[in-house]
Amino acid sequence: MSIVKRIRVNEYDKFDNGILLSEAFKLVEDFELKDELINQLNIDLSKDISLNIKGAKTLVEAILNLENRIDKFDIDSDVKNIHISKFSEKNQIEIEVFNITDPEILQNYKSDRISAISAYSVRNDLLDGLYKADKFFNNLNRIEFDDLIQLNIEKLEELNKNSSEARKLRYVEGEDEKLYLRAITSTNVYKDYNIAFSVFITLYQLNALKSYGYNFEVEHFSFDESEISVIFREIDNDRKISDEVFLSFAIELTNSEIKSKAVKLNGSFIIQTKDYSVYTKNDIKTTILSIGHGNTIKKAKEYIKLLPENINEYIAESIENYMSIGKLKKFNDIQNYLSIRLQKSNNPDIKKYNTEFQKTLKGRIKSLVELLEKIDKLEGLIKDEDIKATEFLREKIYQSIISKGNNSDT
Repeated sequence: MSIVKRIRVNEYDKFDNGILLSEAFKLVEDFELKDELINQLNIDLSKDISLNIKGAKTLVEAILNLENRIDKFDIDSDVKNIHISKFSEKNQIEIEVFNITDPEILQNYKSDRISAISAYSVRNDLLDGLYKADKFFNNLNRIEFDDLIQLNIEKLEELNKNSSEARKLRYVEGEDEKLYLRAITSTNVYKDYNIAFSVFITLYQLNALKSYGYNFEVEHFSFDESEISVIFREIDNDRKISDEVFLSFAIELTNSEIKSKAVKLNGSFIIQTKDYSVYTKNDIKTTILSIGHGNTIKKAKEYIKLLPENINEYIAESIENYMSIGKLKKFNDIQNYLSIRLQKSNNPDIKKYNTEFQKTLKGRIKSLVELLEKIDKLEGLIKDEDIKATEFLREKIYQSIISKGNNSDT
């Protein structure tokens, strides 16, 4: 689910050649570790520095626009003050928090208690994290044993009445004016490396990579209030696979404000024809940068220093397999292999698309271009919010074109 409808941008103004550093810095203007970020990364806001990445201005403005439309906030609360008030028909739970002391929350909500609806994995995180009881309560809710649910919750919450444990509760007020609890995390090591932070860090570092000979542009991006995916394509360095097919190196930024890994950059290659682009996810190590919510800015800086080396290593380990695509001949075998892999998958995120997938993967194929054009259509069938389905599909595409293709008689 997405609390806010996921936004996807595939195109931007042709005059968007980048953004001023000072403008991009608005993404982290309210970041709790802003001063440390400036010092550790030697960010000089006094100079008229440009981040020359095509599409960067569109990306930054889209993030800031959403951030201005919704209200996100965190509350640190003792476990004993967290109460599960009821289950809903949609298998969500309503969570009340008592004895709030945060002055801003008290002022905004005129109360020392608030109630919110669970989102994402919060129900499981809370019920299993505290009581190992999510499946049990879910079954009771399914058979409408509401009284038994409340009785068990009351008994279990008594176990925490003297607890000194605390949790950070991450809220968002959606555009429907409902309050959602989107994540529960630790209070002591959690750093708010949010979507805006990750976009700023990535743009800043990709601009710095120009000194290593890398130039990137925004290929496309999609995001909601809690997660983002941005693909940056390397420009002016396409590798020719055949007269009609070429290869572009790409970096994908992913970030989840509700998962353990925050800023993550993955290496990838885009297989391109004149009119189509096929995105893959290979099965070697693809991560070239990972900054967790528990990492300090200083530690993040150490990881960032390794980025050029990690990019070179990824390309060296991956490029040969991708370049061999030009030798493929058994296109129908590859199409059939991909069709079967998708059809036999038990992945619930994929199953709902399988009918359309199978319709697309039909008919004879006479060339590599035809194969790639068909495969490109598959990702277009997946809804923007189904991130896991997209990742799974890209893995199967890689396995079909690269692994299967290279291990069969070409």
